[in-house]
Amino acid sequence: TKALAYIDAHYHEELTIAKVAEVVLLSPSYFSHIFNRLRGESFSDHLNKVRVAKAKELLASNLYKVYEVSSMVGYNDYKYFSSVFKKITGLTPTEYLLLLRE
Repeated sequence: TKALAYIDAHYHEELTIAKVAEVVLLSPSYFSHIFNRLRGESFSDHLNKVRVAKAKELLASNLYKVYEVSSMVGYNDYKYFSSVFKKITGLTPTEYLLLLRE
């Protein structure tokens, strides 16, 4: 859908549910309700999953430091990025890197 494509293209920006709802011409509350019903997850959970998937790709490239990847995928706070990454993957970004290098 248009909303998912927009999220995929703009995940690295400060992305809000209001902005995506505006793109698909819905009110934020209605968009949130529809998104949750159709996807079975909240907008923020989906956005975090997209960002962590992109972060895993960037970390695997071995070109960037973890804090750089954090910023590149849309997190201004490295500690928050680490906690979201661990919640989704079960590993911290550093543990993920170490696992990749084994």
